[in-house]
This record gives sequence, C-alpha cells and structure tokens, in this order.
Amino acid sequence: YREFLNFKKRDNYKFLGADVISKGLSANMSSILINRGEEDGVYINDPVLTSKGVIGKVTSTSKNSSEIQLISDVNFRLSVKIVPDDVEGILRWIKDDICEIVELKKISDIKIGDVVLTSNLSIYFPPNLPVGKVVNIFEKSDSSNRIVRMKLYSDLSTINQLFVVLKEDELWVFI
Repeated sequence: YREFLNFKKRDNYKFLGADVISKGLSANMSSILINRGEEDGVYINDPVLTSKGVIGKVTSTSKNSSEIQLISDVNFRLSVKIVPDDVEGILRWIKDDICEIVELKKISDIKIGDVVLTSNLSIYFPPNLPVGKVVNIFEKSDSSNRIVRMKLYSDLSTINQLFVVLKEDELWVFI
C-alpha cells in the first residue's frame, strides 16, 4: 500500500477501503461485488481504484455491498488527460490491461511513457486520479485526431482489495 499512501499525500480525497467478495456478478457487464454499501456512505457512480489507479465506478448499492463496473466493461468510458501536456480524450477498454484513448488532437505532443490521469471534465471522477501510461501512438491519416494505447496501472485480474472515493453532499471531500 506504499504507492497508495504516496498518492494520498498528493491529493487528499476521502477513501473507503473495501474487499472484493465476488467477481463477474452480471452477465452483461464486467463487474465485481464489494463488501461496502449504503451504510458505509457508498453511492452510485462513486469512483473506485486500487493502490495503483482507477479501476471502475459503483453501479448499484445495497445496505452492505455494492456492484462495481470495471474499466474493462465494453460500455465503460472515462474522460482522461495525458500529462505533462494535459491533452484530453476519452478512454475505452480494448483487452487485458490495454485501453485506447480517442478524440486526441494530432497537434498534441504525446510521448510513450506519458502518464494518464482522470481529467477535469468528468462529473463522477475527481481530476488527477492515476489511470495508466501511454504505450503506443497511432496517427489517423483521414482525421485531425490521433489514437493512443495505454496500459492500466492496476491489474484487473488480481483485484482483491480496493478503495471507493467518497463524496459528501455531492461535493468531493477534501481532508
């Protein structure tokens, strides 16, 4: 958890630790079930991450558990930015731990190894949560946009413990 503690020092959000109690809960969604729910302050659309980075969001809650839609779900989208240039795009999962970021302007200065963070454009995710790093860049000849492939920081196949980013009165909590 050393990586998570270093992350928490930089951005002081309120995190709630949780354990995975089931995987592959829904047939039509890549998801997991955790042992935290409404009694713990968990709400639908709360961001979820491991000590390394974003892995999904809460899609349903009950008294003592919540279902998490993973970033690997084909319908999951996330507004991200690539730093250091703060180039913004939309992330979608491709396979394994590889995602694609689309809607990136060709004039942007993106390099392999650049860091991918959540952007300021999401209404559910606070900005600057770690997501992954750039591993490939594709130029589209028929467009003014480019496509970037990135590797997630978190290994989705080994998730056992995670954190829910809590909010209070619909505002992000800063402690």
